[in-house]
Amino acid sequence: MNNNKSKFQLIKYDIAILLICVIVVAIDTIAKLITDGETLDGIPGFISIFSTHNFGGAWSIFSNATLVLTITSIALLVVILFFNAVYKDKSGLYTFAIGLVCGGAVGNIIDRVFLGYVRDFIKLEFMKFPVFNIADCAITIGTILLCIYFVIFTKKDKKQEKQNLEDKTDN
Repeated sequence: MNNNKSKFQLIKYDIAILLICVIVVAIDTIAKLITDGETLDGIPGFISIFSTHNFGGAWSIFSNATLVLTITSIALLVVILFFNAVYKDKSGLYTFAIGLVCGGAVGNIIDRVFLGYVRDFIKLEFMKFPVFNIADCAITIGTILLCIYFVIFTKKDKKQEKQNLEDKTDN
């Protein structure tokens, strides 16, 4: 990871994060509006639309704790945004992942603030799994990508730094 990113490069990454976030929120909101109150067959035995209102968190844990979940979600979003503001080794993968996580968080926060619950609608028919939404998908995929980014690229950078140090000592 290159620590020599210019302010302009870092601003480009932040603008991309904002755009990804806005796109995720827009897709999530439109999907929730279209599917709210609907039950539709999708691909039989695979996926369907089954509208439900989740008054809790993932897997309906902390049901009826909307205020606590809202405050916690906002606090975590602030922590992520603070980390992003101070983190300088941004890349395309990092940017995409942070944009997905933030967009998903904002999508669910909007539901909690304005409705008191989160609208879920994607039901997997081939396994017993909680009903979820686009925001949940974005958070999950973004988190997985962030883990990949920090595990793989941090390892590569440490190896590169070690090699650079060895090269300097050999000279």
